[in-house]
Amino acid sequence: MVRYSADVKVQAITLLCEVAVKQHLQSTVNLQTITHWKQLYKSRLAVVKSADTYQKHGWPLDFTSEEHKFMADLIEADPTLYLDKICDSMYNDTGVFVSLSNIADNLKECLKLTWKKVQKVHPSQSPVKWAEYIDAIVDLQPEMLVFAGESFRLVSERLMH
Repeated sequence: MVRYSADVKVQAITLLCEVAVKQHLQSTVNLQTITHWKQLYKSRLAVVKSADTYQKHGWPLDFTSEEHKFMADLIEADPTLYLDKICDSMYNDTGVFVSLSNIADNLKECLKLTWKKVQKVHPSQSPVKWAEYIDAIVDLQPEMLVFAGESFRLVSERLMH
């Protein structure tokens, strides 16, 4: 039985894996990628890094527990509060300016709150607006109603000027 060194075994397995990957994906794997994988395997006997070892990018979220509680209380008191208002409240309370992105990251990462997005609702989609519209026209005769599209608005603007 022939004994092979570890390097020869790693290269053989890598080449076999490369061929298997090419056949499986029906495409070629970039040579630089394979080389990088080889280096990773040689250095730590693993090609995939544990997610726990990745470095966190950006500035650290250096809020104190009191500031976390303050922000949570603000959001709990008014869930529609925007980031700039939270920023103003933080500045007024602590005297320290905190950027909007840092507040947003803190809400997302530490307090597990997601971004709030305003959704504009067309009046025809709002039951309240629809009821207000019906209430406004309920006493009018059908002959009195004129429904005009976008072109009528443009003509009326032109006549006014």
